Amino acid sequence: MFVAPSPQLLLAALDAPHSPLAGKQACITIGNFDGVHAGHRALMQRVHYKAAAMGCYSLVVTFWPHPLVVLRGQGPDLLVGRDEKMALLRGCAVQAVLELPFTHVLSAMSPREFICGLLMPLRLHHLVIGYDFCLGRNKEGNAAVLKALGQELGFSVEALPAIKEQGAIVSSTRLRRCLSHGEVHENMPGMHGHLHSLKGRVLHVSANVQGLPSACIEPDDVLLPSPGVYATWAHCGDTLLPALTYIHTAEGCRRPAVQAVLLDAEAHMPDDMLNIHFVQNLFSASPSSNNIAWHISTARALLAEKRKEAL
Repeated sequence: MFVAPSPQLLLAALDAPHSPLAGKQACITIGNFDGVHAGHRALMQRVHYKAAAMGCYSLVVTFWPHPLVVLRGQGPDLLVGRDEKMALLRGCAVQAVLELPFTHVLSAMSPREFICGLLMPLRLHHLVIGYDFCLGRNKEGNAAVLKALGQELGFSVEALPAIKEQGAIVSSTRLRRCLSHGEVHENMPGMHGHLHSLKGRVLHVSANVQGLPSACIEPDDVLLPSPGVYATWAHCGDTLLPALTYIHTAEGCRRPAVQAVLLDAEAHMPDDMLNIHFVQNLFSASPSSNNIAWHISTARALLAEKRKEAL
């Protein structure tokens, strides 16, 4: 997959000698794609299908940072970090990703300026958009405006309907609401088996009262589930280990504190970075239980069963 921060660099890579994509027109979708959930993946799948049918290359255009960070000074808590979003996009079968730096200059572009200045040089042939997508200054570029531009400039526009699961539209906002209530299971609407994750810097390693490796973690800027006790997987190097993760509010701190406990006494806790993948909220399994031994035994049994299911 080709990844670039500007149209010029992307075209240079696409049209390099012996590139299978050289000279091809583009089938494009655009968005923030926070979480790369089922609604986003439907757009990617459609772009992949249409590109193959039309003899085009498939391209995702996304932005960093989140537009609201630039426009309002603070954006929403993200479902995934920048690196994880790119990794998830790589798994969506698209051939290229253009990550545009979101700036005030970009936000002030009209839909025509954005299309002509950034997408037409990429040989735009077909544009796939979501049901509520708007492009350009003051969200002026809705589906009708983009289709009119397409008729004038020579590209087609296709708007996909909303994806619904469990009776409601799948969206990043809905997933944030689920996490804020401690819902972390892989069957959350739109997740399709993908676990919510965080990456954090290990601040302090010790042993808990059960003699298990424990670490306080400074998490990255993704959305944390609500305070609670969670059965999790800990990514230690190339090994996925069963773990407990405690999230609790800390007086005077901007964000909740995060503590991870490996459930194998012989395991080595990393002293730099740790990736945590949330499996289940144990408070939801037994809200009245605040017993460490119960947390450990329940998490071990649950994760052993999950590992068995994956084999």
